[in-house]
Amino acid sequence: MRLVCLVAMLSCAQAQEVPRRILFLTHSAGYRHDSIAAARQSLETLDPERFEITSTEDLSFLTADRLKDFQAVFFFTSGELAIDEQQKADLLQFIRNGGGFAGAHSATDTLYTWPGYGELIGAYFDGHPWVGQTDIDIEDPDHPVNKDLGNTFRILDEIYKFRDFSRDRVRVLMTLRSSAGDRATNKPEYPLDSALAWCRSYGKGRVFYTALGHFDETWRDPRIRKMLLHMLAWLTGPGAGSGDDGDASAEPRQGKQPRIERIAEAAQQKFEGFAAPGAIVSIIGENLTSGSTMSAASEPATRLAGTWAWMDQRPVQIVYASPTRVDVLLPQDAPVDGSEGLLLASTSEDMQARVEIVWRAAVPGIHRVSITTDEIIVLASGIGPGTPLAEIEGVELDPLAFKIASPGVFELRYKRPVALTAGVRTLQIIAHGQQAALDFKIE
Repeated sequence: MRLVCLVAMLSCAQAQEVPRRILFLTHSAGYRHDSIAAARQSLETLDPERFEITSTEDLSFLTADRLKDFQAVFFFTSGELAIDEQQKADLLQFIRNGGGFAGAHSATDTLYTWPGYGELIGAYFDGHPWVGQTDIDIEDPDHPVNKDLGNTFRILDEIYKFRDFSRDRVRVLMTLRSSAGDRATNKPEYPLDSALAWCRSYGKGRVFYTALGHFDETWRDPRIRKMLLHMLAWLTGPGAGSGDDGDASAEPRQGKQPRIERIAEAAQQKFEGFAAPGAIVSIIGENLTSGSTMSAASEPATRLAGTWAWMDQRPVQIVYASPTRVDVLLPQDAPVDGSEGLLLASTSEDMQARVEIVWRAAVPGIHRVSITTDEIIVLASGIGPGTPLAEIEGVELDPLAFKIASPGVFELRYKRPVALTAGVRTLQIIAHGQQAALDFKIE
């Protein structure tokens, strides 16, 4: 009996080690990319023990009889592929029955005359007016395809525009971060919502597309190779490695109009309705992102989690974004008095919410108070120009130093009073007539 169990266990282990077979089709009936050779090499060397890549130009592979030997099909194609109606039906049935389908770059510049293909892949190529260093926003950082990519990365590539694209049909994974900034700097060739990678379900199968891939360097980039490896694991389902269960459901915009309830200083949620130049302000509401929650990695972003904000066509930097709260860093040269609208748009130009701001010279907020033998260190924002007055329970503190700790946040150092005793104490700062207070503990 023990021998039988051992044989069974070994058989299961061997079955799990069988690599997933991927058909990589690189037939070019239109423009042929020089990066095809690099793409083949990249895929074939990703993880040969897990994924066996069959690279081919041969369209005869697209039949039911030959597709049954593969777990997924990956197109890096162009033009009107010479496949007949039966091959088209076989390909779609392969995916509906649980096969994976992926496309890269010019896979959307393929099969324009077959509506079923456009519906499968999610969009068609509509030009590439921008080639250069590009900031990519990871809109869905929790999806396994995006594992370990962080919130953003910068890459040299040829960036596509699309037609017949709709978020109602796909789940967006990556977007062109620069789009809001381009609109503000008179580069209107891109819509504000420029998706660069997405996925979807198709029957029992899964579909993935990325617009990246024009250059050899793209396919050799360690980040793109990492994305491709995670993508193949997700695409081919359980047994292919970690990250098999990422959501492929679309996130339709219908009924998800963003709504702003209020704004407030971000650190302590005070000063509702007021803002100051250089302050970090929370926008509180519903549907403020496409569903993701993200913090800016090191610097505030023009676009985060598919959301951007601006004042009178001027982009506002975003520090944190979630469906119910977006923290924005207001420009240092914003007006000090009067009111001005802050417009928040969530993923598309027709999904916007507007809130009016009353400007003040300062809307102070205290993020943290720490204490050393000689100093009291305060991290604060929204304090306006100059060093604010600080006191602990009526005892005014002597300022020692004042510097920028991070975008929008200032480090204020004060001399520790000799008579300061242990216990919970309240620190208060007063900036341009506005006050903020925070309790902290002294051991």
